[in-house]
Amino acid sequence: MTAQHHPAPTADAAEPHGPGTPATLRPGERGSVLVLSPPGSAEEGMAHAVAWITAFEQDCGLVLDPDATSLYAVAEMSGLVLEEPDETDEGIAAHLDFVWADGVWHHRGTCPAAPEGSSANTWAWHVHRLQRAAAPGSLGTVWDVYPLPAAC
Repeated sequence: MTAQHHPAPTADAAEPHGPGTPATLRPGERGSVLVLSPPGSAEEGMAHAVAWITAFEQDCGLVLDPDATSLYAVAEMSGLVLEEPDETDEGIAAHLDFVWADGVWHHRGTCPAAPEGSSANTWAWHVHRLQRAAAPGSLGTVWDVYPLPAAC
């Protein structure tokens, strides 16, 4: 999927790279990745996201099917209503394995604690915080990725 977006751009502060770990991704099961691109035009945001998801495909700790990677959703972050998560509704976090924001790959194993008294899990709160911290004009893209089944 990502090969059709040429030329391959570079990121702002660091060269695009993957997380180096599969975290919660499982062979043979679809996973999802949110890339929060910095403010800019839609074209710049998509070019940035494509660079980072391509790097993710190359270094996530599992072999992915790059032809199956697909863009699932696109939204300007300031246009979203972001409700606080709770025990009954984790929001988009329930469907995500990774989030790229501000030069860092985040996953369920890298979460700070949820606020005291919160009934939501730490991943839901962490994703919520990352989305709320996105600068106005930031573009969010959700990508479906497909780790290949493990060889027998």
